[in-house]
Amino acid sequence: AIGTLWAALRFMPVGEATAIVYLHPVFCGIMAQRFLGEDVKCIFWVQAVLSCVGVGLVADVYGLVTNSSGALGFQGPALAITSSMCFATGNCLVRLIKGTHPLEVQVFTDTLIGVIVMPVL
Repeated sequence: AIGTLWAALRFMPVGEATAIVYLHPVFCGIMAQRFLGEDVKCIFWVQAVLSCVGVGLVADVYGLVTNSSGALGFQGPALAITSSMCFATGNCLVRLIKGTHPLEVQVFTDTLIGVIVMPVL
């Protein structure tokens, strides 16, 4: 998730990439409903639509601010959305692990990233 976010930052501004990544609660809610059988209320869908519209405006995907379409290119937004979906998948996977505190999972993944992934990047 972090790797794809950093890759997205090569192709787009940090504010727009961050706004797109912050869609992960929307993706997490959709995945939780589909794969975990969580009960998702109507207010979630209202929030999801408002979040998507807000991120679209911030990231200017509609071309309303710059009056151009596709100015960002394809790679940056695609990588930011992939990062967002990876974060959401991680949250849903933590929910599946019974008897494990989320902090334990966070410490494990941070250690894994720090020891294995960071030296490669």
